[in-house]
Amino acid sequence: MFSKSSLYVSIIRYYNQLKLDYKQLLNDDIIKAEQSSFLVHGNVLPQDVVYKLKILEQNEPQTFISTLCDSFEQKLVLKSDLANTDTNVVVSLNSEYNIALDKSTLFETKYFFEASGIDFIYSPFHILNLHCEQNPSASTLNGLILNNSLYILILNESNQIVYSSIEALTSFEEIQKSNFYDNEIFGQKLFDEIYYFEIENIISSVLEKFYETKEKLFIDKVTILHMIKQLNDEQINRLHKELLIEVNYHPISVDDYMYELAKQPVKSQRSFIPPRKKEKSKFVLFSLLSLTLMITFSAFYFYNYITTKKQTVQDQIALEKSQLQKKQEIEAKEALKPKLPNHMSKNQKIHNRVLSLFELIPYSVVIEELKLELNASTLKVHLLEDDIYIKEMQPKLLKAYTFSSIEFEQSDAKAALKATINNSEYLEQKTTTQEVLPLYIQNGFLPKLRVEEIIDSLLDEKAVYVFKSDFKSDITTYNYEVVTIYKEPKEFFAFIEKLNEQKYSMNVSYPVIMKKTEHGIETAFTLQFHQNH
Repeated sequence: MFSKSSLYVSIIRYYNQLKLDYKQLLNDDIIKAEQSSFLVHGNVLPQDVVYKLKILEQNEPQTFISTLCDSFEQKLVLKSDLANTDTNVVVSLNSEYNIALDKSTLFETKYFFEASGIDFIYSPFHILNLHCEQNPSASTLNGLILNNSLYILILNESNQIVYSSIEALTSFEEIQKSNFYDNEIFGQKLFDEIYYFEIENIISSVLEKFYETKEKLFIDKVTILHMIKQLNDEQINRLHKELLIEVNYHPISVDDYMYELAKQPVKSQRSFIPPRKKEKSKFVLFSLLSLTLMITFSAFYFYNYITTKKQTVQDQIALEKSQLQKKQEIEAKEALKPKLPNHMSKNQKIHNRVLSLFELIPYSVVIEELKLELNASTLKVHLLEDDIYIKEMQPKLLKAYTFSSIEFEQSDAKAALKATINNSEYLEQKTTTQEVLPLYIQNGFLPKLRVEEIIDSLLDEKAVYVFKSDFKSDITTYNYEVVTIYKEPKEFFAFIEKLNEQKYSMNVSYPVIMKKTEHGIETAFTLQFHQNH
């Protein structure tokens, strides 16, 4: 089979910079990804960017360039309503809404890329909508900050868009020109404060306008997506207290979403312009020549068959043998492709092991701390009966572990006995059920920032996590250390169930530590994300 290559370039104008993201594909697999940035002034594409794009297109004819149109001259329109197509270009957002963009604004965007050419132009609403589709969250206000604009979508309890707007933010250049600007340091502090109060005011006023028309729907969460972090954690907490509503502030890889949009089939495209016609590459010409030769050969063979009417049993056997050989070759290639770990199986094993430890604890024993490792476990407990371990707990533990022992820390008979129970050499439970590998999403290699965006959507607001390491063999694995507070153990089991619903290979790994504190059950574990590279 011939290989098919292509290149996708996403260009985002962010203040006075152009951010370029390149993804090189071979047979729809990302084999190379790079990023670069260029300074830009005025409304003309810098010559060094034009030169770079021209070189890329010469090396790879199947190069597709996409960008965003950041403008207030666009709005969402219900598909049941007719937009003014004399002054607007209308494209689809989703099954319910279109986006209407002013034609003069679209012309300005196209003119900026006149020297290089452009294939796809999208709205920031496309990015925000795609994020909401991939991370459904009912009854929420969702915002995307791009340059000096805040794009807003409000979703109802059915995850449908019920409100949209574009709100203006004060730029740093405006602060510099004001009478309050003394120097760069105090100017930055002034900008930070103004930026915070504008975000707070925008959210408050948008919610107020929304509630005037949608009285029955209550918004219980606000999510703001950003490319560069402007608000710190303290300001986010202030927003939460001032608005009396949950506020999430997440980074977003806009270029990855633009790549997903550009990769959509032509019939499903949401771009304001059609892509440019591409020159046929040598691969295409060679494929057409090969196909022509194959058709000619097949026609000759068929003509010979009709005229001679001699198809022997040996011919049929040879044909079937060839087909069988091709099938075996395809199956062999599939078998060689590295398979992602079955995250559902891994998660279920940890779920069962933690649950089994809780289930064997009698009423006269209180767990203070639990630590689960690959082949061992440790329980720090308070015993109300000094012989309860020998009578009830040890026989059950020895069914799961080769060794189980207890070490007392306090011998005062009037108080609950403190003890540590150590279990080692875990006896893996054999199963006769055949594992079925989940059908994972295959959308190319995800960068660490995108992986962490997925993790953010799964963890609760109390959770914190840090990247610990990565490991590359046949696949790539990212390891994160997660610490959170649960009120009761069933919240941990609910998180595992949420992981099992994902179409990514994500699993909880050892060690798992649960410790009773005054705030709840402090829980720490390793979270792994696996993907093909």
